[in-house]
Amino acid sequence: MLAAFILAVSVSQGQDMKGGDKYVFVISKINYLKAIEDAVSTSDPSLNISEVRVILCGESVKAFEEKNPLIEKTLHHEKIKLYACGLSLEQMKVNPRILTAGVGSVRNGLLEAMILEKKGYKKMDL
Repeated sequence: MLAAFILAVSVSQGQDMKGGDKYVFVISKINYLKAIEDAVSTSDPSLNISEVRVILCGESVKAFEEKNPLIEKTLHHEKIKLYACGLSLEQMKVNPRILTAGVGSVRNGLLEAMILEKKGYKKMDL
């Protein structure tokens, strides 16, 4: 009974089964990606970060067309997963077929962040 309670508290606080914390960021400017990547790479081990999801929304989706090097660098980071907001791709007239391998897409980035927050991810705003 106590173990189930501890597990429930851990999940509700953004921790996965391995005990690591999960975070979600919604960014509208590509330069925020550099700050996120740096923070995850240089974080103190006591933060216990297991996963970071970054959803690019608004003008930041143009970085896929521009082949921004931050995208490629971040894709090689084992803890960071990139996603593109489908509504932003439409609004900015960016063809979703150009998304780099390893980049996911979601229909609505803000809705996805709310869903992830409900699942225990810590939502961080920049």
